[in-house]
This record gives sequence, structure tokens and C-alpha cells, in this order.
Amino acid sequence: MRYVKHPGLGAFICLLGAVAIPAQRAAAQMPGEAVLGGGLCRPEVAANVRPYVSQSKHPSPRLYAMADGLFLMRDPDGRRNFAVLKTIEEPVEEGGEPTVNRTTMLGTQHLDFNFQEGARVLLGLRLGENFGVESVFFGSYDWTESAAVGDNTLTSEGLPDGADPIAGSLASPFTNFGDPDQVEGLDFNNFASIRDYSTFWNIEWNLRHTLRMPPGPLQASVLVGGRYARITEQFDYFTRSLRPEPTGTVNQVRTRVDNDMIGAQLGALIEYRLREECWLDFEIKGALMKNYASQATRYVRTGEMDIDSLTSADNDVAIILGDLSLSFVYQFSPAMTFRAGYNAIWIDGLALGYRNFNSDVGLLETGPGQLDHEGKVVYHGPHIGLIFAW
Repeated sequence: MRYVKHPGLGAFICLLGAVAIPAQRAAAQMPGEAVLGGGLCRPEVAANVRPYVSQSKHPSPRLYAMADGLFLMRDPDGRRNFAVLKTIEEPVEEGGEPTVNRTTMLGTQHLDFNFQEGARVLLGLRLGENFGVESVFFGSYDWTESAAVGDNTLTSEGLPDGADPIAGSLASPFTNFGDPDQVEGLDFNNFASIRDYSTFWNIEWNLRHTLRMPPGPLQASVLVGGRYARITEQFDYFTRSLRPEPTGTVNQVRTRVDNDMIGAQLGALIEYRLREECWLDFEIKGALMKNYASQATRYVRTGEMDIDSLTSADNDVAIILGDLSLSFVYQFSPAMTFRAGYNAIWIDGLALGYRNFNSDVGLLETGPGQLDHEGKVVYHGPHIGLIFAW
């Protein structure tokens, strides 16, 4: 797993340098020029902002392209347990009730989806004075995390009186973690593991309109367009038990989910100029999309009784996607501009792998398949890149 440390540090240092303008320059202000955020900017130029192009004295280009390194972390909502250690303490006093202890040993909280590197590319074409068309792609991201736990605790629960205890006291979600009792073939596990694999990529196509604003440091544009995003996940569950003897039992569940999302979006870009050659960009987008969600689950049990079953389900649901971006932008030349900042994308209404793990053994064996599409995910992380114009 790769970790990204302080990718926006260079942009922060550049921002400090851009804001720290010598006082002599302000004193030497030319007639007809306005001081904006400590820098110089001619009013007639500042009123003519273009998408992703500086308000500087350089002519606005017809074509522009952006290439970013975009590093995203995945934060799914909620948590779910998959292995609990159940132990029973005999009563201290005669006639007393035994004490049952349950300790969570394995769950989605043990999966840490850290930063993954990806790319974002934008291609833009100006159409007249105040309009432009843009196409955006970012991806392709894939996260893989796994966790496992072993247990050699000796237990006599469920065994005949006088029988030797057997190692393994991990209870499974199939029996609500041994509540009230563990079941041979499902519980009494001496090993349990989970694995979560997830991918994400996105395409956009937008029409951007630059708003006519009074001369000054603040400029804005709005956009309308479409968006397609795809998220796939695979969640694996595995347990091993020495019971029932002599074969023992292995349980495996593999759940794959697909989310194909397409819809319309609206957005706005606000630009605040610090100097003629550098500014801050804040962009917000919101999309209402249709999610073609589906899941397929395979359940395999080997041991005293072998099972191999496949169930599936699908549904079309409406979802909401939000996209925020804050960037510091510095134009080195008419043809090249640097930018760095932070992104956050959240999606509500997803089929997630771990949420579609079915703990009802009867439904796993014979169906019908069930689909959960109430999941939420936030993707967030820094970006750094260049804008080229010609």
C-alpha cells in the first residue's frame, strides 16, 4: 500500500510567496489599475475570466487541457462485525449462572483504505466569448484490503459431557455470533478472514458558461452536463473450524456488486484572484443519477455437508453525488499553469460489498438473492497538476 505525504506542501509554499508582495509594488500602482489581494490586475482584464484560464493580460486560448495526479482515500459508511470470540466463565458460586463474554475480533473497522494514486484529465474548447465545452475523466482506482484472525481457545461448549475440549471459539454472523448458542458447521472457528476489493472511475461532459461580473478579484462560471461513474466491489468471507470431527468445516462467501451510474449534473466555479498570475478556485458539482445496481453471491461449504450455491439480485435506484474541489492556481506563462488542492466526492445510494454479505444461511443456500443499496462512500484526497493552453 502506498502512502502520500504532504502532496500539497509545494503549493502551500508557493501560495505564501504569492501573497507576500512587496509594499513598493503597491506604491507604484499605475493609473487605471486596481490592487487585488496585494497584486496588480487591470479591471478590463479581470472582468473577462475564462474556464481554467487566467484573467491575466495574456489572450484567452481556444483550447486548454488539464492533467492532474489525483490521490484518493476511500471512506465507506458504517462498520460490520464478522468474527466474535465467545467465551463462557463458570459461576463462582454454586447454583449461579455462567458468564458469557463476546469480544469483537474481526470486522470492517479493521480494513484501512488508504490513498491510491490516479489521474484526472480535462479537455476544453472555447465556443465564443462566454461558453466552453469540457470533457473530464478520472480513474482508475482500485483498493484491496484484508484482515484475518486466528483463535486456539479450547472450548467444550456443545460437546458431550466428558469430551475433550476443541480449539476454536470464533462465532460467525450466521448465528448472530452464537446467540444464544454456537452451531457446529457455522461457528467454533479457529480462523476467520475478510477481504474487500473496490474500484472507481468517472467520466463527465459539460457546457460551461462564464458569468459577466463587475471588475474585481471575484469571478465565476456555471456548468451543466452529464456524468457517468462506475464502482465495483468484491467482498470475500472465509472461516475454518475443526468441528464437526473428523472433517471439520470451511465456509466461504464471495459477494460481487456493480454500480453503473449515469445522470445530469449542475455546478459552479468561483475564482478569487490573489495576484494577476495566481488565484484560488473553488468548484462545486451536484449530480442526480440513476444507479443500475446488482449483486451476485456464491456460498460454498465443505465438510460433513457440502454446499455450493449462487444467488443474485438487481435494482435501479436514484442516487445523489456531490463533488467539491479547492485549488491554488499559479500561471507561469501563457501556455502553462500550475494547480494544487484538495478534492472530496461523496455518493449516497450504493450497493457495497460488505453490506450485501447475507448472514441468513437459508437465503444463501436457496435464495432469493437480496440487494442492499443504502451504502454511502466518501472519496477524498489531494491533487496536483498542470494546465496547458494554446
